[in-house]
Amino acid sequence: MNYDIYNSPGVPIKAWTRGVPVEAKALEQVRNTASLPIIHSHVALMADCHFGFGATVGSVVPTIGAVIPAAVGVDIGCVDADSEYLSPIGWRRIADYDGGSIMQYERDSGAARFVEPEAYIKRESRGLLKLQTKYGVDQLVSPDHKMLVWKRTGRDRHREQVVMLASDFAAEHSRLAQGMKADFQTAFTPVMDTCLAISDEDLRVQVAVMADGYLDQRCHISRSVCMNLKKQRKQARLRELLQRAGREFTEHEHQDGATGFRFSAPIATKTYAGFWSASAEQLKIIADECLHWDGNAQDSVFYTRDRASADFMQYAFAATGHRSVMRSDDCDGVTDYRVYAHANTFVGMAGVPKTPIVKVPSPDGLEYCFTVPSGFWVMRRGGNVVMTGNCGMVALRTPWNANDLPCSLAGMRRAIESAVPHGRSSNGGPGDCGAWTDVAGPAAEAWRGMLPAFDRICEKHPVIAKSNNAVHLGTLGTGNHFVEVCLDEDDEVWVMLHSGSRGVGNRIGSHFIELAKKDAERNNIRLPDVDLAYLNEGSEVFDDYCLAVGWAQNFARVNRNLMLGATVGVLAKVLPAREWPATWADIAVNCHHNYVSHERHFGADVIVTRKGAVSAREGELGIIPGSMGTRSYIVRGKGNPDSFHSCSHGAGRVMSRGEAKRTITLEEHAKATEGVECRKDEGVLDESPAAYKNIDAVMAAQSDLVDIVHTLHAVLCVKG
Repeated sequence: MNYDIYNSPGVPIKAWTRGVPVEAKALEQVRNTASLPIIHSHVALMADCHFGFGATVGSVVPTIGAVIPAAVGVDIGCVDADSEYLSPIGWRRIADYDGGSIMQYERDSGAARFVEPEAYIKRESRGLLKLQTKYGVDQLVSPDHKMLVWKRTGRDRHREQVVMLASDFAAEHSRLAQGMKADFQTAFTPVMDTCLAISDEDLRVQVAVMADGYLDQRCHISRSVCMNLKKQRKQARLRELLQRAGREFTEHEHQDGATGFRFSAPIATKTYAGFWSASAEQLKIIADECLHWDGNAQDSVFYTRDRASADFMQYAFAATGHRSVMRSDDCDGVTDYRVYAHANTFVGMAGVPKTPIVKVPSPDGLEYCFTVPSGFWVMRRGGNVVMTGNCGMVALRTPWNANDLPCSLAGMRRAIESAVPHGRSSNGGPGDCGAWTDVAGPAAEAWRGMLPAFDRICEKHPVIAKSNNAVHLGTLGTGNHFVEVCLDEDDEVWVMLHSGSRGVGNRIGSHFIELAKKDAERNNIRLPDVDLAYLNEGSEVFDDYCLAVGWAQNFARVNRNLMLGATVGVLAKVLPAREWPATWADIAVNCHHNYVSHERHFGADVIVTRKGAVSAREGELGIIPGSMGTRSYIVRGKGNPDSFHSCSHGAGRVMSRGEAKRTITLEEHAKATEGVECRKDEGVLDESPAAYKNIDAVMAAQSDLVDIVHTLHAVLCVKG
């Protein structure tokens, strides 16, 4: 146990703070939070915790039936209503999602496992890109959808895994005469903690039963099954399976030349609908045996008239290293299904003639997506399986290394500062250096897509319209927001960026906090701190808040992506030419650390607010930045249940901004940031390393929450 337990008037506090200082007022604040009647189990306190507005920064707060408007929301949606996700009981339309786990895909290992999504998103669509070929590609995705593709490069056609925005993929496909030389992965390796209660030998017998067996009317009692087989190949196969399984059977010859077998079936069923809990090894058995019975082993195709069985077999093939395609034929009111298992698990868009990628309206005017820990999930559409992404501080590994960097990085910093508006002047009014004077280019295009939903929010809450919104899209801001160029332990160059939803997000949060206060006053709810006022689930204001905060998180994601694109554009101009695997969208790590998520912990469905904390599910990558002049870390989560699968989001402040400005000298700041190209003036003393906790002590305090994957140190830092 690597945490200490603090008592409170309500639930306990589990604190990962050993070896790091904790402010008395921060501890008092988290005790107030833990005393609320809506808190479930306990509150988790991270090593970077410090006093914040309302709730403590660096806390993880699980609530039941209510939310505290102190955090921001979720990512955006990306696919059409008919795209399907894989649940533990089968394929389901994403538009019909009503809770439960989905199968995520882990790009580094190719493994897939069922997880609770961090968010389910539905938003208005501005149009979808249609990727469809006769070779097995069938996707409808938004232009900003994150796609996982394997580019084919060089004479040996080597495949390299990259992440691309759908819009970039479409543009490259359109530009090239023979289309985009890239493929989609269609198979995965399931990691299951369930299995069917049946032996391997009986499982093969059961596959035969479901193909050619006839269960009598008393099968639910006796499981008595009869199989009449004409083909000698099947007769020999069944005898072998029954003998290996140790099952008694009888056989007799029929006048038509068939041989009848009678025995007790392992399971009284004729469909695969109940087999979704099969283990990975059992899936291999099923995928192999089915082709001996309901299929053609030579062509690797499975036949059935039962849709549930076809759905399952497509999953079984995809989960055992095959590109699995389902097709159907209707004849006289009867549907026959064919499920093909191809050895080549990749399918691409390229070809002669080239199949164009076109933009089409969404059939229902909406688009949908999940946010999952790995960033990718298993999708099916039109009978085709594919691994696809969700949308999301970001850290990006670039094609450059330390030898590519110039001796002086001053010019590069100036170029980034010119490309990314940052800081604040004119009190945020006209001419503010941290905002666009005229919103144009990519920021204007992005804002046009966000405007309809924003207008709907402002229609009910007009005060939100009185905010800096469009002029802040693609800008950095002030405080602890930054753009950094870093080197890892192998001297590879990374770009790391932290920003949020800027002025409009602040306005949304402030507005709904005031509404929550009024609601508490109206209902005579006594609070230890009025800023901890909460909104009850089911109320109209709760729904409005969820809509607004989801939009704000979308704003934050687009904001980061615009700045990341601008920064990478600067590097591409300043540094030597290198082959970029796709675009800046090949994001190594993308996570958010102020958000609300519906999850299940300690036996209850809860709303988890991570304020200044990030998700650290088992195997999930995250970012823990230090401060100007110190190390930062790319980490992999351990899935510790006591922390609600969370970890710190950084080093955490040890000084208030005022205290830092009063006590840290310019000489001390210059020494602490020696070797880093950054501002050395009085305007950033509140962000100097001495204002933050020791990042190494913070990492040691949460060694049971994360493992370190990469260690980064900044060589350039842009701050407002």
